[in-house]
Amino acid sequence: MTEHTPFTPRPPTGPSARGRAVVEPVPGIPGRSWMVLSGEFDIDSRDTLQDALRAAVVAAEQAGPELLRVDVTRVTFADSSFLNSLLVMRERIVLAGPLPGQLSHLLTLTGTAPLFTYTTGGDSVTDRGGRVREGARV
Repeated sequence: MTEHTPFTPRPPTGPSARGRAVVEPVPGIPGRSWMVLSGEFDIDSRDTLQDALRAAVVAAEQAGPELLRVDVTRVTFADSSFLNSLLVMRERIVLAGPLPGQLSHLLTLTGTAPLFTYTTGGDSVTDRGGRVREGARV
């Protein structure tokens, strides 16, 4: 059974303190690591998001050679700082969807959609072109 190391992101500041951005680790099933992102992500929540992503990726990698699955289905708003945080971690995460409309639009508009790996459930991990990412254990 995979051990999940709990982590506590730094407390949000600014508008995020009102609960606009929520990052919560979710214990997975053995051999799998998940993180759920929900709410609005902007420059005010950037540091909290980056800290949480880094800690969750480290925990996932300590559990084995796997990518962290990041559930983005509850993201209601994402700006360029959110996108940048995901781009920095793109080789170490899988975006679990379906993508919310605004996030899908952001990735399409910026031309960054093909840079990510996606899953919509099950064990299928594909890039935007539908190709299974070789070597990824999910």
